Amino acid sequence: MRPLIGITTGAAKIKTRTYNKATNYYGNSLELAGALPILLPIFDNQSLAKDLVARLDGIIISGGDDDIDPANYGESICKALCQINPERDEWEFSLYRHFKAAGKPILGICRGCQVINVAEGGSLYQSVCDQIEGCCNHYTATTLMCELHHLINIAPESKLFEIFQLEKLEINSFHNQAVRRVAPGFRASAYSDDGVIEAIESETAPFIIGIQAHPEALTKRFPHYVRLFETFVAAARDRMGTS
Repeated sequence: MRPLIGITTGAAKIKTRTYNKATNYYGNSLELAGALPILLPIFDNQSLAKDLVARLDGIIISGGDDDIDPANYGESICKALCQINPERDEWEFSLYRHFKAAGKPILGICRGCQVINVAEGGSLYQSVCDQIEGCCNHYTATTLMCELHHLINIAPESKLFEIFQLEKLEINSFHNQAVRRVAPGFRASAYSDDGVIEAIESETAPFIIGIQAHPEALTKRFPHYVRLFETFVAAARDRMGTS
């Protein structure tokens, strides 16, 4: 039986209607890795997170166009900040805390990596280009998501290194924010050459990883990226039926 994996969604407003959205890359990559993906709408009722954790075996906290409200890490909004969605922030924080408490695997992608770090007490660069001198272009709006953009350096003895067995990995890049102060109990497990943190992972939980890239968009063209999702799904299979 395939593990059930939740995928958080963003909000899209088209004319007078609001929709929940996530790219099909997430579901396709999970299907390749042997899971059954389930899209999760944004709810105001935070108690529903507890119900979901009892039914799902793991969760992907997805990327998207919304920046996390900097009030969540004690800062005011800077001029470079894009749109925020406080409802999504609170919903994903709630999901994260419930899944962590249940010991179920969590994979944060792009914004999801930032959600994990902020939920655990870390902080963010609100705009890497404005706040980090000499940083490279981390948001490649003119390229396809399935195209590679720059290298990251993976820390030895990290979970990410165990998965890829590589010290350098070429990735895509679509983020204007990044982890600044790593949360207590976590470590940075990958950096770009300009010093920007590209991945974090829990030092104690079996599987809580956040990555700034979008590996879900690379699995069909670059099959070695499926390893990340296979490892995640294997961790979820170990938790099947637990609550």
